[in-house]
Amino acid sequence: MTGVKQCNDTLEGWGGAGSDVRIGLDVGDKTCRWAGIDVATGEVREGMLATTPGAIRTSFGAAGHCVVVMEAGSHSPWLARTLNELGHRGVVVEPSILVQGGGRRRRKNDRRDSLGLMEVARDVGRPKVKELWQRPEQYQEDLSLMRMRDATVRARTVLASAARGAVKPYGERLGAHSVESLPKFAREELSERTRTLVEPALALMEEATKAVDVYDQQVTDYLARRPESARLLQVHGVGEVTTGVFMAVIGDPRRFKRSRDVAAYLGLAPGQDQSGADDPQLPISKTGDALARRVLVQCAHFIMSSKGRDSGLRRWALKLAGDGKNKTRKKKAAVALARKLATLLHRLWLNGERYEPMRGLEVEPEGAATC
Repeated sequence: MTGVKQCNDTLEGWGGAGSDVRIGLDVGDKTCRWAGIDVATGEVREGMLATTPGAIRTSFGAAGHCVVVMEAGSHSPWLARTLNELGHRGVVVEPSILVQGGGRRRRKNDRRDSLGLMEVARDVGRPKVKELWQRPEQYQEDLSLMRMRDATVRARTVLASAARGAVKPYGERLGAHSVESLPKFAREELSERTRTLVEPALALMEEATKAVDVYDQQVTDYLARRPESARLLQVHGVGEVTTGVFMAVIGDPRRFKRSRDVAAYLGLAPGQDQSGADDPQLPISKTGDALARRVLVQCAHFIMSSKGRDSGLRRWALKLAGDGKNKTRKKKAAVALARKLATLLHRLWLNGERYEPMRGLEVEPEGAATC
């Protein structure tokens, strides 16, 4: 073992003809710790480098072909793309791959993790190492757009809720206005004292609304580049935001063998803890992308509401929800409908089929199916 290299040291001389270099890369926000082994010769090296594109290109650009394994995280998308561009193989694995047993890692440190990932790199290609699919750069940009829009909308909602709560101790109340129009009506309805209190928040809400409008136009442009999005928009209740999030998260629909697998990928499928005769009913796993789950559940609630159009999906969900008095049952029905939506949207996207809302059902008054 050669010891720890200095920051930004290169891997010059490694990965030549006849070598098989496997590297574990423990990624930090500022620096990365790496440990590698040449399986052909048994040589082991360790080092550190800065978590920047320039440092990665300088270090790995001086080496021949290497297999580099890292855990999934904020930096893993661009790291994997950069390594692949340099002729290496960037492999991203689950963050829990170094956790043994049921608890968290004990005696955790960067050097130990890099060595552990190096051992994982030696097993790349074997069934026990699951390589995660990496989103192409364009899809990553689309997903980042949807996340920024969501963050702006949620920030605006937080400000609106705070403003409503702040005026109540003074005996005042804001009407049931939309978030977009709340600043205008707040200035008309509130006294001078409370208006002065919430005015900075109202100004921020107006700026957030302008930002949301800009993001909405960018979402429209994004979907215009993806003409297949029209297939998903056939479903009443599924709008541009849901379509944009779903397509950005899934990326390539062909990577799923079955449409049913999409729901499990998004964490909408029930968890399992079966052992012998015990097979308890568990809640959904909530793995995968939280934003995709949220927008699908919101669509499900809309479809089940009075604004939803009559369809086979709506009838099925309302029947599952019962009379609607049991809120828990209604929420479970919405999640179940979201699961069906994920499957349906993937199938429409992949096969280009025409959506038939009443497929397999006789056209009859909706009340007959929900009573």
